Amino acid sequence: MTIKFKCSNPDCGKTMSTPDSTAGKRARCPSCGQVQTIPSPAEPTAAQQPAASSRRPDKPRDVETPTDRGDQGGQEMNTCVVCGTTYPRGQACPRCHPQAYAPRFGGPGGSKWVTIGAVVAVFALLMVGAYFVIKGLATTGEQYGKALHGAQEKASDVACALQLSNIYQSIQADTIANDGQFPASLSAYYTPRELHCPSKDGPAYVYVPGQDQSMPASNVLIYETEPVHEGKCSVLRLNGRVELLSPAQLQAALEATRQSMAAHGSGTAR
Repeated sequence: MTIKFKCSNPDCGKTMSTPDSTAGKRARCPSCGQVQTIPSPAEPTAAQQPAASSRRPDKPRDVETPTDRGDQGGQEMNTCVVCGTTYPRGQACPRCHPQAYAPRFGGPGGSKWVTIGAVVAVFALLMVGAYFVIKGLATTGEQYGKALHGAQEKASDVACALQLSNIYQSIQADTIANDGQFPASLSAYYTPRELHCPSKDGPAYVYVPGQDQSMPASNVLIYETEPVHEGKCSVLRLNGRVELLSPAQLQAALEATRQSMAAHGSGTAR
């Protein structure tokens, strides 16, 4: 059973309902806040007496009246049936449910901005990650290109040295047959195309005739005119050794060869 009674405040008169087990206890009116004693079921209550004030009777719970839809700035309003507070329709009573009005994430709509901020942050992280990936790939590609170019240059140096060594080996038989005298020309052994450096745009080899095995082993026998091997020229010495010399070193070696040939009464190196 329930006990129905009205607020003892004559300016309020709010009708309240409570279980009969609360009879004799004190309770606060949810409308005006006045503290009063809950009557027992046997006692006559204000709810059983006709209304003494001119205040309109309380409407049934959850029944909406035209007054409840008052216009406040064009917005429909509701009146809480528990405490009588007026609030915008579609929302919870701010007095009975104050937690519904607690600001979260910066107030109404704050969660939307938090979501947008999170999306922007994730997108920014992805862009930063993509930048470093692309930069790493570019650096790796540049390093690979340099390594490949260096490997090609080394291969070109080795190919040129092998070709000069093969030329030297092929003319040794003729040198032995001519009492240690190197041939006057290489045209009888090789075509002009074969007497070229195998490097890309490699120059033609220049042969220094008029020498024999009695001359200094450091004399230049064959050399390149262009420094195509990382700024150096391939040089074949009289003893069959292949070296890489800078243009200045090559000129000094050729000058020493000319002096040696002049001392032996031979021709001159060009």
